[in-house]
Amino acid sequence: MTPLPLSIAFAHLFARKRQSLVSVIGVTLGVAIFIGIGGLMNGFHGHFRSQLVETNPHVVVSDEVRAAAPQPLTLLNPDGAVEVRRVVPRDPVRGIAGASAMVDALNAEQGVAAAPSLIGQVIVRRAGRDFAVTGIGVDPQREMRVTDLVNNMVAGGFDALASDPNGLILGRELADKMAVGLGDTVLVATTTSQARLKIVGLFHTGIDAEDQTWGILSLSRQQALQERPRVVNQIHIRLADLSRSIPLAETIERRWGFKSAPWEETYSRVLDMFALQDKIMFFTTAAILVVAGLASSTSSRPS
Repeated sequence: MTPLPLSIAFAHLFARKRQSLVSVIGVTLGVAIFIGIGGLMNGFHGHFRSQLVETNPHVVVSDEVRAAAPQPLTLLNPDGAVEVRRVVPRDPVRGIAGASAMVDALNAEQGVAAAPSLIGQVIVRRAGRDFAVTGIGVDPQREMRVTDLVNNMVAGGFDALASDPNGLILGRELADKMAVGLGDTVLVATTTSQARLKIVGLFHTGIDAEDQTWGILSLSRQQALQERPRVVNQIHIRLADLSRSIPLAETIERRWGFKSAPWEETYSRVLDMFALQDKIMFFTTAAILVVAGLASSTSSRPS
């Protein structure tokens, strides 16, 4: 014997078969649209996130501190009326102290790869035109372990930097603006030095901020151009397990004191935008399903 609730449901469904069929189709389409849009957005978010995260290091250690150390006057007079702020050395020496030992210690950990780097602005001059470029000095062999940029090369090779200390790798879009290609020579200058470098590789990540502004050269050449011998101001870290990024960054800051930014912090605005898009999608599709459900219950009511 059919249960009473099921009998009532069948009575409503078969009283007006055409309206019931239309209602079922409407609800089905609504659910299908919800699943389709959800899958599309998740796929887009995943692709965009992988483009950002995999191309760049998972954790970046810089020669900064999150909170300045308390000044001696503040320690001596914690309840005093005088507050000391922005005390800096007259000639500050920027850089990560003990960077080599830090890189070795991080590389010794399981599932962690680290590489030193020196970031500094340079001017790339070609045919009388100057282009402001973010110069990234790297150790090619180590850098290939912490970035996926090696897989985004469209001409030449990332390992060419190891064999040519005067090599330079540019984004394809920047190279097109400069009208240069593989094998061409450009003048790279800073406020204190200059050198002629040969283009040994071109890359394309699909991210304009990188493809149009990055210039990658050997760490030793960058140090010479910036006149900062043996100085490293960033350490790039790649993890086998992305979920370790925040705990590892916190451990580095407690142990060495330098600011360590996990990828969740570096791309927090992008992740917030994705979260907002998910909320908008959820509320929009939920409203569609509610309307379809109400239409279904109204049209299936027997006269």
